[in-house]
Order: sequence, then C-alpha cells, then structure tokens
Amino acid sequence: VGETLFSDPPGTKFIEFNTAGLLTLTNMIVYVSADPSSTDPGDEERSVSNIKLYASSTASPVWSAGNLIFDIPLNPDYTLEYGSQYIGVSIDLSSVEGQYFRLEVEQPHHGARIREVDAFAE
Repeated sequence: VGETLFSDPPGTKFIEFNTAGLLTLTNMIVYVSADPSSTDPGDEERSVSNIKLYASSTASPVWSAGNLIFDIPLNPDYTLEYGSQYIGVSIDLSSVEGQYFRLEVEQPHHGARIREVDAFAE
C-alpha cells in the first residue's frame, strides 16, 4: 500500500523540495516507468511526456523561464521509443546553484509513475 502523489487527470504535476542550504547540483537522474495499456497493447499509461527542473536561491520563488534549468521532452510510449517500460533520465548539469527546487512532469494519461529522483551536488 502506497500513497498517491499525482492524481489521475492528465496535466502538469510537480514536486517542490528544498535543502538546508545553498548547494551546487552537478547531475540529476529521474527514474520513471509506464504501465501497459489495458485497452491498447501498443500504448503505455502512467508515463510522462516532459520533465522540467527549476532552481532558486530564494524562498517562495516564482517558477518561470528565468529559473528553468532543463526541459526534456520524452516519448510517453517508453517501450516503443527506448526499449523498456522503465527508464532513467540522466541530466548532467553545469553547476546549478540553488536551495529551492521544483521538478515538473507532464502527465499525458493517468497518474505518472515517478520511481525515484536522485540529485548529486559538489
């Protein structure tokens, strides 16, 4: 039994988090998975079609293009595009400083499966 983080309706979903102090991120890996469709065997559900990361050094930031770190489109049919329903998206960052972060995913179908998020700092 788990907890639901992202509700079923399609749309932009997000996780906001902060660290105890300012740090410099050098890499982030987002692990996602998809479920085979019960109605269309060639389609996958619970996937994401886009991943964005925002960073700020101030509390209560306005999340806008000015603090967008990356914007990565994904084909939501992971098996067709990447060969597996489980994928890890690794992003090398050029020394991103921040303390407050927002990870956004675009959910084209039902509740997205974000399995793990790892961030690495200097």
